[in-house]
Formats: sequence, structure tokens, C-alpha cells
Amino acid sequence: MPSNSKTLDEEGVLIDNFLLVSKGRISRAGIASLARLRAIPARNPDQNLGDIRAQVAACARGAEELLRLMSAAGREVVLSYMRHVRANAAASVRRMLSSLPDGHFRYEFDDGAAVRSKSRWTVPPGALASTLRARAISQPTNFNAPASICRAAVLYVIRTCWTTTSP
Repeated sequence: MPSNSKTLDEEGVLIDNFLLVSKGRISRAGIASLARLRAIPARNPDQNLGDIRAQVAACARGAEELLRLMSAAGREVVLSYMRHVRANAAASVRRMLSSLPDGHFRYEFDDGAAVRSKSRWTVPPGALASTLRARAISQPTNFNAPASICRAAVLYVIRTCWTTTSP
């Protein structure tokens, strides 16, 4: 996030609907052209390619291990354990959230712009409802965020709280 960026193009290479892997091979030439042939090219395309290769390799390894596990233990057993892990995680997060107080927050930037938010956590049985109201005036800088980024930030905070309060 360069401090002087004002448009999305200035923050990094935008990739829209690109076939990354075909027949088990990463399209290195395609990635290289995406990283270099932009009005504002990537700063370190070789490092970006290395990161992408690592992510693809991790996903492929995960898929292989999941298939191996299903072959050894059976599909239904693996799916049953997956459901248990998800249910346990959801219950743990509900317990953590039920201890959070409602809050009010205000953060002022160097230029005087401010973000204000209110939060209220409700944890009814079997569900989670959160109310987060944030207000700020759109800025001509890179400190604007759409709703999807705000949701991701809230989820990150939930995960952080849960991780630090879990046994």
C-alpha cells in the first residue's frame, strides 16, 4: 500500500479472471506479462511469482493429503471430522464473543479525517449477529475501504481475539 497511491491501479497489479494453472503447470509467461505490462508494473515480479508458486504448491499438497486421508479413512469419516472441527470452532468463537463488551471507537488520521464506529455483539444460540456501524468521509488518499475490506478486518479481529483467549 504505497502511501501516495490514490487509485487501485497504484496499489498493485489487478488480476481479473486469469487462468493461473493448466494441466498442472503455472502460466509463468502469463503471470510475467500481468506483472510487467501495466501502466504501473509490479515492483518485484520475480518475488510475486515465487509467492504464487508457493501458494499453488501448498494448495496442491493439501489436496493430495486430503485425498490420501479420504482413501485411508473413508470419505464419510473425514467429512464427519470436518463438520466436528467447524462446529467446535463456531462454539469457541460464540463463547469468546459473548464476553466482548459493546464498544465505541474513534480514530483520527494525521490530516484530521476520522473514522468512528460502534459495535454490538449478539450471540444467540446457533448463530452470530454483529452490528458494526462505521462512518468516515471518503478521502482522496489510499485510506478508503469498501464493505468487503471492513468485513475482513472484523473477521480478523474475531480470529485474533479467539486465538489469544483459547486454551
